[in-house]
Amino acid sequence: MKKVQFFGKYTGMILLTALLAIGCSKDNDTPALPEEQLSPEDLETVMESSEYTGAVDAVLTDIFTDEGNSGKSAKSNECYQVEYTETGYMVTFNNCVLNGTDNANGTLEMTFDRTTNSKSFTAIFTDFYVGEIKVNGRRTYTMIDHEDQSKFCFSVTSEMSVVLEDGSEITEEGTRTLTLTLGESFETTTIEISGEWTVTADGHTYSVTIPEGIVGNLGCEYFVSGAMTLDKNGLIVVVDFGDGECDNIATLIYPNGATQEIELD
Repeated sequence: MKKVQFFGKYTGMILLTALLAIGCSKDNDTPALPEEQLSPEDLETVMESSEYTGAVDAVLTDIFTDEGNSGKSAKSNECYQVEYTETGYMVTFNNCVLNGTDNANGTLEMTFDRTTNSKSFTAIFTDFYVGEIKVNGRRTYTMIDHEDQSKFCFSVTSEMSVVLEDGSEITEEGTRTLTLTLGESFETTTIEISGEWTVTADGHTYSVTIPEGIVGNLGCEYFVSGAMTLDKNGLIVVVDFGDGECDNIATLIYPNGATQEIELD
């Protein structure tokens, strides 16, 4: 499984996968592991999908933060050009290096919801390249107001396909909500993720559901609490990330109650 990664100048642009908070009980019986099992590679595939599709967030973050510009204005610089439209603007990149990403090439369209007090925009990618990765599809970002000033919330709805350098394709579709809570330190600054989305890769379909959320913090490379429900081609497994301790251990819980510990990469 890929480690938690934070793209761009704002931690708020974190786009990773994660997965459903659920408790587990123990009894004296130890059910046998089923013949069909979830592998660490399956979890890595789900996590990598977020890494690849989230690579475009660094591109968007650069546009939004470069010299203080907001989502309703943009500027050209030495490596990208902006053309304004009635609904937003088109940005054409020419081998740009943005926020530490691989070189970005191609054109993306930014459209804004012009309704009163809306805080939503959509980025549309057509044969857009980040390094050797080709991205097509759209991501809609919506800010969510929160009465707690230490919390920053937004949702991301994706319909994305990514073609890797070796020609393999990963698709991702669905919505996730992210809540960043500022603390006094890295360890107390947390990111919580909830939502539902589906990933297809290597001939498999993975469905993720997170009604309550899982939690990570900036002081740990792994998720530290919560669990996820992952459906791989009909095999439904709960992945429990623990109770707050920073470690690389997750517990798989199968439908018959059998459990299995795995190490995360």
